[in-house]
Amino acid sequence: MVVAEGVGRAVRGRSILDGIDLVVRAGERWGIVGPNGAGKTTLLHLLALLVPPTAGRLAVFGLPAGGRIPVAVRRRLSVVFQDGRLLSGSVLRNVALPLRLRGVPRREARRRAERWLEAFGLLALAGRRAGSLSGGERARLNLARALAVEPELLLLDEPFAAVDASSRKPLQTLLRSIVEREGTTLVLISHDYRDLLALTDQVLVLAGGRAVDRGPTAALWARSSRVQALFPDGFGSIAKAGGPGPATDAAAGVIDEGDEGGR
Repeated sequence: MVVAEGVGRAVRGRSILDGIDLVVRAGERWGIVGPNGAGKTTLLHLLALLVPPTAGRLAVFGLPAGGRIPVAVRRRLSVVFQDGRLLSGSVLRNVALPLRLRGVPRREARRRAERWLEAFGLLALAGRRAGSLSGGERARLNLARALAVEPELLLLDEPFAAVDASSRKPLQTLLRSIVEREGTTLVLISHDYRDLLALTDQVLVLAGGRAVDRGPTAALWARSSRVQALFPDGFGSIAKAGGPGPATDAAAGVIDEGDEGGR
């Protein structure tokens, strides 16, 4: 589904990613971790076909990135960015409109949207203005919207950053059950290893724009002294202690990579 061979990304002569090798097969669940400036969000942008690599080879769904990507191919994946950007209008519209844009009839789009809102505990808020939602509600709405279109590949950038501690575990459990049921391929960026233990089977560790470690999620944590040493912001110790996660990266989205800081 995703094949990266020596992939790099440079902006205005500055290298953000270099020499990334990664193979994500259909149905696999991968986590990407690394300190601020590691290049995580840039890698997600590459996998989402939002920017082309400037070095190496990247193919998604068998098509090389960097060329003209048909809309039908782009619609096989969904992305949830950390900033949780929502559409104007109601909560229901946020989930139904992407379905309508894919040719789903209005009544069927509404039915599907309501089903996904119910799954994420948002059906009672369907008529509310999306902009009025709390951070946790926005996070759930973004996940509902991304999953409603039944993507083959789901890309998530810190999807739980705004979710309070009491709601985090149930939301992880719900998301994992959906991904497993639908056979969705998952790539998840997180600063919190608990997210990765709950949702992923493999982890790629980035530092300084390069891949420095990888392996099965639980096994990698078992040798966590090496992993935690990469996180001067306290990522490892906070996650291990079970306390609140550290401050997350600045809001991500379709942004000017010159201001991205190599995340």
